[in-house]
Amino acid sequence: MMEKDDSDAQVAESIAAFRAAMDGKWLFDDRVLAFKKGSEITAVETLPPPKPRDDGPLPETVEARTVTETEPPRPAPAPPRPAEEISLTVGEKKAAHLLWATVKNADLAYIESVRRNETTGLKIEVPGVMVLEVEPKGSYLEISPIDFGKSDIAKKIKSEYEAMSKSL
Repeated sequence: MMEKDDSDAQVAESIAAFRAAMDGKWLFDDRVLAFKKGSEITAVETLPPPKPRDDGPLPETVEARTVTETEPPRPAPAPPRPAEEISLTVGEKKAAHLLWATVKNADLAYIESVRRNETTGLKIEVPGVMVLEVEPKGSYLEISPIDFGKSDIAKKIKSEYEAMSKSL
C-alpha cells in the first residue's frame, strides 16, 4: 500500500489539522485521557444501578446430612488348599543330587530334558569336561557313561554325587 503525502489537497488539510492539534497545550485528567485547555469537557453521565431481577420465590434451602458409609460384609475366606504332595522316586532324587553336584562344581553346565522310550531323562553337559545322559528308573538312576570322564572336575562331581546319594 502506498503512503499518502500532502500532494492530495484533502490529505494536506488533514495533516495540517493534525499538526495544529498537536502543537496546542494538552492537559491530563483522571476521567479522560487528555483534553485541550479551553475545550468543553462534557460531564460523564452515570447510569442508575440496574434493578434486581425478580425470578420469583427462591427455592428451598437444601440441608446436607453427613452419612457414614457402611462397607458391605466381606465374604468368608476360601478354605486353604491342601498342599499337593510331590512324590519323587529315589531315582529322581538322585538325579537332583547329580544336578546339584554338577552346578556346584562346574563354571558352565548345559542341562536339557530328553524323552526316550516314553521316559523323561536329562542330558548334562559341562563343556570340555563331560557329557552325561541320565534316566531315573524307579529306585535307581541310569547314567551313561558311568565313568563321568577323566578330568579333575568330573571326578569331583562324581565323588560329591556319590556322597550325597548314599544318604538316600
